[in-house]
Amino acid sequence: MTKRRSNNRTGFTIVELLVVIGVIALLLGLLSTGLTAAGRKSRQTRFLSDLKQVGLAWISYANTYEDRCLPGMLDPGTQSLWRVRYKDKSGNQIAQANAATYPWRLLPFMDYSFPLLYDYLEIDLPEFNDGNPTGLQQVVATQPAFGYNAVYLGGWWTTQPSGASQMLYGMGGYLTNNNVTVRGGLVMTSLSQISHPDTMIAFSSSFAATPGLYKEQEEHSVGSAWVVPHRMAKTLIWDATDGTSFESIQASISTGDALGIVSSFDRTIADATAQILGGSSIRTGGNAAIVVYEQQAVPFRRLSNTVQLLHADGNTNVSMLNELMNQRKWINAAYRGNFEPEMFEHEEVVNAGTSGTVIGN
Repeated sequence: MTKRRSNNRTGFTIVELLVVIGVIALLLGLLSTGLTAAGRKSRQTRFLSDLKQVGLAWISYANTYEDRCLPGMLDPGTQSLWRVRYKDKSGNQIAQANAATYPWRLLPFMDYSFPLLYDYLEIDLPEFNDGNPTGLQQVVATQPAFGYNAVYLGGWWTTQPSGASQMLYGMGGYLTNNNVTVRGGLVMTSLSQISHPDTMIAFSSSFAATPGLYKEQEEHSVGSAWVVPHRMAKTLIWDATDGTSFESIQASISTGDALGIVSSFDRTIADATAQILGGSSIRTGGNAAIVVYEQQAVPFRRLSNTVQLLHADGNTNVSMLNELMNQRKWINAAYRGNFEPEMFEHEEVVNAGTSGTVIGN
Protein backbone atom coordinates (compact mmCIF):
# COMPACT_ATOMS: atom_id res chain seq x y z
CA MET A 1 0.00 0.00 0.00
CA THR A 2 1.40 3.36 -1.12
CA LYS A 3 1.43 6.23 1.40
CA ARG A 4 0.53 9.71 0.07
CA ARG A 5 2.81 12.53 1.13
CA SER A 6 1.00 15.43 2.83
CA ASN A 7 1.27 18.87 1.09
CA ASN A 8 0.23 20.86 4.18
CA ARG A 9 2.61 23.73 5.07
CA THR A 10 2.76 26.21 7.90
CA GLY A 11 5.02 28.99 6.48
CA PHE A 12 5.05 31.54 3.66
CA THR A 13 7.14 31.53 0.54
CA ILE A 14 9.60 34.36 -0.15
CA VAL A 15 7.31 35.67 -2.91
CA GLU A 16 4.32 35.80 -0.57
CA LEU A 17 6.33 37.65 2.09
CA LEU A 18 7.52 40.18 -0.46
CA VAL A 19 3.95 40.77 -1.64
CA VAL A 20 2.74 41.30 1.94
CA ILE A 21 5.62 43.66 2.70
CA GLY A 22 4.91 45.57 -0.52
CA VAL A 23 1.23 45.98 0.34
CA ILE A 24 2.07 47.17 3.87
CA ALA A 25 4.60 49.66 2.48
CA LEU A 26 2.00 50.96 0.02
CA LEU A 27 -0.59 51.38 2.75
CA LEU A 28 1.94 53.15 4.99
CA GLY A 29 2.85 55.44 2.10
CA LEU A 30 -0.78 56.33 1.50
CA LEU A 31 -1.30 56.90 5.22
CA SER A 32 1.81 59.08 5.44
CA THR A 33 0.69 61.13 2.43
CA GLY A 34 -2.73 61.58 3.97
CA LEU A 35 -1.29 62.63 7.32
CA THR A 36 1.11 65.06 5.61
CA ALA A 37 -1.71 66.61 3.61
CA ALA A 38 -3.89 66.85 6.72
CA GLY A 39 -1.05 68.47 8.66
CA ARG A 40 -0.43 70.95 5.85
CA LYS A 41 -4.12 71.79 5.70
CA SER A 42 -4.17 72.32 9.47
CA ARG A 43 -1.16 74.65 9.30
CA GLN A 44 -2.72 76.52 6.39
CA THR A 45 -5.86 77.06 8.43
CA ARG A 46 -3.77 78.26 11.38
CA PHE A 47 -1.80 80.72 9.24
CA LEU A 48 -4.99 82.18 7.77
CA SER A 49 -6.53 82.43 11.24
CA ASP A 50 -3.43 84.29 12.46
CA LEU A 51 -3.65 86.61 9.46
CA LYS A 52 -7.28 87.29 10.28
CA GLN A 53 -6.29 88.49 13.75
CA VAL A 54 -3.56 90.67 12.26
CA GLY A 55 -6.20 92.19 9.99
CA LEU A 56 -8.49 93.00 12.91
CA ALA A 57 -5.59 94.74 14.66
CA TRP A 58 -4.72 96.66 11.49
CA ILE A 59 -8.29 97.90 11.11
CA SER A 60 -8.44 98.72 14.83
CA TYR A 61 -5.33 100.87 14.39
CA ALA A 62 -7.06 102.83 11.61
CA ASN A 63 -10.21 103.24 13.69
CA THR A 64 -8.12 104.61 16.55
CA TYR A 65 -6.22 107.10 14.40
CA GLU A 66 -9.00 108.70 12.33
CA ASP A 67 -9.00 106.14 9.49
CA ARG A 68 -5.25 106.45 8.86
CA CYS A 69 -3.41 103.35 7.65
CA LEU A 70 -0.57 101.99 9.72
CA PRO A 71 2.61 103.56 8.25
CA GLY A 72 4.74 101.07 6.39
CA MET A 73 8.14 102.44 7.39
CA LEU A 74 9.12 105.16 9.88
CA ASP A 75 12.88 105.58 9.97
CA PRO A 76 14.45 106.91 13.22
CA GLY A 77 14.65 110.47 11.85
CA THR A 78 10.94 110.44 11.01
CA GLN A 79 10.06 109.13 14.47
CA SER A 80 12.03 111.99 16.03
CA LEU A 81 10.48 114.55 13.70
CA TRP A 82 6.98 113.28 14.42
CA ARG A 83 7.78 112.95 18.14
CA VAL A 84 6.52 109.39 18.43
CA ARG A 85 7.77 106.74 20.85
CA TYR A 86 6.85 103.09 20.99
CA LYS A 87 6.95 100.80 24.02
CA ASP A 88 6.59 97.13 24.84
CA LYS A 89 3.92 95.72 27.13
CA SER A 90 6.02 96.47 30.22
CA GLY A 91 6.46 100.11 29.24
CA ASN A 92 10.06 99.82 28.07
CA GLN A 93 10.85 102.00 25.08
CA ILE A 94 11.53 100.23 21.79
CA ALA A 95 14.71 101.29 20.00
CA GLN A 96 13.85 103.56 17.07
CA ALA A 97 15.56 101.22 14.61
CA ASN A 98 13.29 98.37 15.77
CA ALA A 99 10.15 100.52 15.64
CA ALA A 100 10.79 101.45 11.99
CA THR A 101 8.86 98.44 10.68
CA TYR A 102 5.26 97.59 11.59
CA PRO A 103 5.38 94.83 14.31
CA TRP A 104 6.13 96.92 17.42
CA ARG A 105 3.64 99.56 16.25
CA LEU A 106 0.83 97.07 15.62
CA LEU A 107 1.39 94.67 18.54
CA PRO A 108 -0.43 96.91 21.09
CA PHE A 109 -3.58 96.42 18.97
CA MET A 110 -3.01 92.64 19.09
CA ASP A 111 -2.68 92.59 22.89
CA TYR A 112 0.96 91.60 22.26
CA SER A 113 -0.09 88.17 20.95
CA PHE A 114 3.37 87.27 19.65
CA PRO A 115 2.49 83.70 18.53
CA LEU A 116 0.26 85.13 15.79
CA LEU A 117 3.37 86.47 14.06
CA TYR A 118 6.24 84.29 15.29
CA ASP A 119 5.00 80.75 15.97
CA TYR A 120 6.40 79.65 12.61
CA LEU A 121 9.96 80.13 13.95
CA GLU A 122 9.55 77.02 16.15
CA ILE A 123 11.95 78.33 18.78
CA ASP A 124 11.45 78.64 22.49
CA LEU A 125 10.62 82.26 23.24
CA PRO A 126 9.35 82.18 26.83
CA GLU A 127 9.70 85.95 27.17
CA PHE A 128 6.93 86.39 24.61
CA ASN A 129 4.41 85.19 27.16
CA ASP A 130 4.66 88.37 29.22
CA GLY A 131 4.85 90.68 26.23
CA ASN A 132 8.43 91.69 26.94
CA PRO A 133 10.85 89.57 24.86
CA THR A 134 14.11 90.79 26.38
CA GLY A 135 16.91 90.96 23.84
CA LEU A 136 14.62 90.00 20.96
CA GLN A 137 13.44 93.42 19.83
CA GLN A 138 15.16 93.05 16.48
CA VAL A 139 13.71 89.58 15.87
CA VAL A 140 10.24 90.99 16.50
CA ALA A 141 10.94 93.95 14.21
CA THR A 142 12.34 92.04 11.25
CA GLN A 143 11.04 88.44 11.28
CA PRO A 144 7.22 88.30 11.40
CA ALA A 145 5.61 85.58 9.30
CA PHE A 146 3.70 88.19 7.30
CA GLY A 147 4.99 91.19 5.40
CA TYR A 148 3.04 94.45 5.12
CA ASN A 149 2.32 96.11 1.75
CA ALA A 150 4.36 98.89 3.31
CA VAL A 151 5.21 101.01 0.27
CA TYR A 152 1.68 101.40 -1.09
CA LEU A 153 -0.30 101.29 2.17
CA GLY A 154 0.52 103.77 4.92
CA GLY A 155 3.67 104.97 3.19
CA TRP A 156 7.41 104.40 3.37
CA TRP A 157 8.73 107.44 5.28
CA THR A 158 12.45 108.34 5.38
CA THR A 159 14.41 111.40 6.47
CA GLN A 160 16.14 113.44 3.77
CA PRO A 161 19.36 115.52 4.08
CA SER A 162 17.17 118.62 4.41
CA GLY A 163 15.74 117.18 7.62
CA ALA A 164 12.26 116.72 6.14
CA SER A 165 10.51 113.37 6.17
CA GLN A 166 9.49 112.20 2.71
CA MET A 167 7.11 109.48 1.59
CA LEU A 168 8.44 107.24 -1.15
CA TYR A 169 6.42 107.70 -4.38
CA GLY A 170 4.34 110.37 -2.63
CA MET A 171 4.03 112.37 -5.85
CA GLY A 172 4.95 109.71 -8.39
CA GLY A 173 3.13 110.21 -11.68
CA TYR A 174 1.37 107.70 -13.91
CA LEU A 175 -0.78 107.71 -17.06
CA THR A 176 -4.51 107.16 -16.58
CA ASN A 177 -6.66 105.18 -19.00
CA ASN A 178 -7.46 108.55 -20.63
CA ASN A 179 -3.71 109.11 -21.19
CA VAL A 180 -3.67 111.94 -18.67
CA THR A 181 -0.63 112.19 -16.39
CA VAL A 182 -1.65 112.22 -12.72
CA ARG A 183 0.67 112.83 -9.79
CA GLY A 184 -0.03 111.37 -6.37
CA GLY A 185 -2.60 108.81 -5.36
CA LEU A 186 -0.17 105.90 -5.54
CA VAL A 187 0.05 105.43 -1.77
CA MET A 188 -3.10 104.94 0.29
CA THR A 189 -2.72 106.61 3.68
CA SER A 190 -6.29 106.00 4.89
CA LEU A 191 -8.69 103.06 4.62
CA SER A 192 -11.37 105.17 2.94
CA GLN A 193 -9.01 105.88 0.02
CA ILE A 194 -8.82 102.20 -0.94
CA SER A 195 -11.27 101.73 -3.82
CA HIS A 196 -11.19 97.91 -3.87
CA PRO A 197 -10.42 96.72 -0.32
CA ASP A 198 -11.59 93.19 -1.15
CA THR A 199 -8.67 92.72 -3.58
CA MET A 200 -6.05 95.08 -2.11
CA ILE A 201 -3.29 93.09 -0.38
CA ALA A 202 -2.53 94.41 3.09
CA PHE A 203 -0.33 91.54 4.35
CA SER A 204 1.26 88.52 2.71
CA SER A 205 3.53 85.71 3.77
CA SER A 206 6.96 87.00 2.74
CA PHE A 207 10.72 86.47 2.99
CA ALA A 208 13.90 88.48 2.41
CA ALA A 209 15.41 87.43 -0.90
CA THR A 210 18.70 88.06 -2.62
CA PRO A 211 18.69 87.86 -6.46
CA GLY A 212 18.24 84.30 -7.63
CA LEU A 213 15.84 81.52 -8.58
CA TYR A 214 13.78 80.06 -5.71
CA LYS A 215 11.92 76.82 -6.27
CA GLU A 216 10.39 74.79 -3.42
CA GLN A 217 10.55 76.93 -0.30
CA GLU A 218 11.12 75.88 3.30
CA GLU A 219 8.11 76.43 5.56
CA HIS A 220 10.19 77.74 8.46
CA SER A 221 12.37 80.17 6.52
CA VAL A 222 12.69 83.60 8.13
CA GLY A 223 9.90 86.02 7.27
CA SER A 224 10.06 89.74 6.55
CA ALA A 225 8.26 92.83 7.89
CA TRP A 226 7.18 94.00 4.45
CA VAL A 227 6.48 92.66 0.97
CA VAL A 228 6.47 94.31 -2.46
CA PRO A 229 4.70 93.75 -5.80
CA HIS A 230 6.62 92.30 -8.73
CA ARG A 231 7.09 95.75 -10.28
CA MET A 232 7.84 98.96 -8.35
CA ALA A 233 7.91 102.27 -10.21
CA LYS A 234 9.56 101.15 -13.48
CA THR A 235 11.71 98.41 -11.97
CA LEU A 236 11.03 94.68 -12.18
CA ILE A 237 11.63 93.17 -8.72
CA TRP A 238 10.48 89.57 -9.07
CA ASP A 239 8.67 87.31 -11.47
CA ALA A 240 6.76 84.04 -11.33
CA THR A 241 8.49 81.41 -13.46
CA ASP A 242 8.19 77.80 -14.55
CA GLY A 243 11.76 77.18 -13.39
CA THR A 244 13.86 78.59 -16.24
CA SER A 245 17.47 78.87 -15.16
CA PHE A 246 18.30 82.07 -13.33
CA GLU A 247 21.37 82.56 -15.48
CA SER A 248 19.33 82.89 -18.69
CA ILE A 249 16.80 85.19 -16.99
CA GLN A 250 19.58 87.35 -15.56
CA ALA A 251 21.18 87.55 -19.00
CA SER A 252 17.96 88.95 -20.44
CA ILE A 253 17.78 91.55 -17.66
CA SER A 254 21.41 92.53 -18.26
CA THR A 255 20.60 93.00 -21.93
CA GLY A 256 17.69 95.21 -20.96
CA ASP A 257 20.01 97.24 -18.72
CA ALA A 258 22.46 97.73 -21.57
CA LEU A 259 19.66 98.98 -23.81
CA GLY A 260 18.33 101.32 -21.13
CA ILE A 261 15.08 99.36 -20.78
CA VAL A 262 15.48 98.45 -17.10
CA SER A 263 15.81 101.43 -14.78
CA SER A 264 17.94 101.46 -11.61
CA PHE A 265 16.18 100.64 -8.35
CA ASP A 266 15.33 103.55 -6.08
CA ARG A 267 18.29 103.93 -3.68
CA THR A 268 16.20 105.04 -0.71
CA ILE A 269 14.35 101.77 -0.35
CA ALA A 270 17.28 99.70 -1.62
CA ASP A 271 19.62 101.02 1.07
CA ALA A 272 17.03 100.40 3.80
CA THR A 273 16.49 96.89 2.48
CA ALA A 274 20.20 96.10 2.54
CA GLN A 275 20.53 97.37 6.10
CA ILE A 276 17.48 95.62 7.57
CA LEU A 277 17.14 92.38 5.61
CA GLY A 278 20.54 91.09 4.74
CA GLY A 279 18.86 88.56 2.43
CA SER A 280 18.43 84.79 2.56
CA SER A 281 18.79 81.89 0.15
CA ILE A 282 16.61 78.81 -0.13
CA ARG A 283 17.30 77.40 -3.57
CA THR A 284 16.22 73.77 -3.83
CA GLY A 285 14.50 71.46 -6.27
CA GLY A 286 10.96 71.89 -7.55
CA ASN A 287 8.81 73.11 -10.44
CA ALA A 288 6.92 76.38 -9.86
CA ALA A 289 9.33 79.10 -8.82
CA ILE A 290 9.93 82.79 -8.20
CA VAL A 291 12.91 84.57 -9.72
CA VAL A 292 14.15 87.65 -7.84
CA TYR A 293 16.07 90.39 -9.65
CA GLU A 294 16.58 92.91 -6.83
CA GLN A 295 17.31 92.26 -3.15
CA GLN A 296 13.89 92.74 -1.58
CA ALA A 297 11.13 91.24 0.55
CA VAL A 298 8.91 89.24 -1.80
CA PRO A 299 5.87 86.91 -1.53
CA PHE A 300 6.65 83.58 0.09
CA ARG A 301 5.03 80.19 -0.54
CA ARG A 302 5.25 79.04 3.06
CA LEU A 303 3.02 76.02 2.40
CA SER A 304 2.88 74.13 -0.91
CA ASN A 305 2.84 76.54 -3.85
CA THR A 306 0.47 79.10 -2.37
CA VAL A 307 0.97 82.47 -0.69
CA GLN A 308 -1.20 83.38 2.32
CA LEU A 309 -2.87 86.80 1.95
CA LEU A 310 -4.84 89.30 4.01
CA HIS A 311 -6.90 91.89 2.12
CA ALA A 312 -7.74 95.41 3.24
CA ASP A 313 -11.33 94.40 3.99
CA GLY A 314 -10.10 91.84 6.54
CA ASN A 315 -10.67 88.72 4.43
CA THR A 316 -7.99 86.08 3.92
CA ASN A 317 -7.20 83.62 1.14
CA VAL A 318 -4.32 81.92 -0.64
CA SER A 319 -2.96 82.68 -4.09
CA MET A 320 -0.51 81.37 -6.67
CA LEU A 321 2.50 83.54 -7.47
CA ASN A 322 1.41 84.33 -11.03
CA GLU A 323 -1.88 85.73 -9.72
CA LEU A 324 0.06 88.19 -7.56
CA MET A 325 1.60 89.80 -10.65
CA ASN A 326 -1.65 91.73 -11.05
CA GLN A 327 -0.61 95.22 -9.88
CA ARG A 328 -4.21 96.06 -8.92
CA LYS A 329 -3.81 93.74 -5.95
CA TRP A 330 -1.02 95.99 -4.62
CA ILE A 331 -1.49 99.52 -5.97
CA ASN A 332 -4.85 101.29 -5.92
CA ALA A 333 -3.92 103.55 -8.87
CA ALA A 334 -3.43 100.50 -11.13
CA TYR A 335 -7.22 100.47 -11.64
CA ARG A 336 -6.94 103.86 -13.35
CA GLY A 337 -3.72 103.28 -15.27
CA ASN A 338 -3.50 102.82 -19.02
CA PHE A 339 -1.30 99.72 -18.72
CA GLU A 340 -2.38 96.11 -18.52
CA PRO A 341 -2.78 95.22 -14.80
CA GLU A 342 0.45 93.21 -14.82
CA MET A 343 2.44 95.98 -16.51
CA PHE A 344 1.30 99.00 -14.50
CA GLU A 345 4.23 101.27 -13.61
CA HIS A 346 4.79 104.81 -12.42
CA GLU A 347 7.44 107.47 -11.86
CA GLU A 348 9.67 107.54 -8.79
CA VAL A 349 9.17 111.21 -7.84
CA VAL A 350 8.72 111.80 -4.10
CA ASN A 351 6.74 114.52 -2.41
CA ALA A 352 9.62 116.76 -1.31
CA GLY A 353 9.26 118.31 2.11
CA THR A 354 6.13 116.41 3.07
CA SER A 355 5.35 116.74 6.78
CA GLY A 356 4.18 113.77 8.79
CA THR A 357 1.22 113.34 11.07
CA VAL A 358 1.70 112.20 14.67
CA ILE A 359 0.62 108.56 14.82
CA GLY A 360 0.88 106.57 18.03
CA ASN A 361 2.81 107.47 21.17
